[in-house]
Amino acid sequence: MKVCFKNFLNLTDEEIKLVHTERNKSVIRKKMYNQNEIPFESHMEWISGLKNRSDCKYFLVFLDEDPVGVVDFIDITKNSCEFGFYLFESYLRSGYGIILEKYSIDYIFENLGLELLNIAVLESNKNVYKNHMKYFGFVKDDKLDLIRDANIFLGFSLSKNQWVSLDKTILNKCLSFFDIQEVNWE
Repeated sequence: MKVCFKNFLNLTDEEIKLVHTERNKSVIRKKMYNQNEIPFESHMEWISGLKNRSDCKYFLVFLDEDPVGVVDFIDITKNSCEFGFYLFESYLRSGYGIILEKYSIDYIFENLGLELLNIAVLESNKNVYKNHMKYFGFVKDDKLDLIRDANIFLGFSLSKNQWVSLDKTILNKCLSFFDIQEVNWE
């Protein structure tokens, strides 16, 4: 399997429409900071504005030729960032999230050279934050908890040192089911 992370700045019009459609699906929106539907015009303005920003990066993720989800890095500083991702509706519960997360963490620590990674997960999304801790070594960080529009998001963090020293036996066993041959960031 080939994994490709395609920068939003390089998306085709068709890919931009796909991201917009998937992001606006109720099943996806209800897990986000912003749970409102986003008008297409606003979506286009936002994507256009990304070229002037160094504090965030967004990627459409392909497994082989199939677009399966989105990865984002926001609030990028010289030492840290916040990471998030979502799978498209037809790939929920596919196990593909483990691929997106593992290679995103590698990218953050190896390519961006950051030392700390933060995530925020909707409190009711228990399976997701349990997986962050179990497979990836994230630890609960109460300082990162926040409330947005009456929704509670729990904060977690992972340092580069924690990631490097993490026993990845279970994670690697899970990844072996996907037979990943190549990972590219475009």
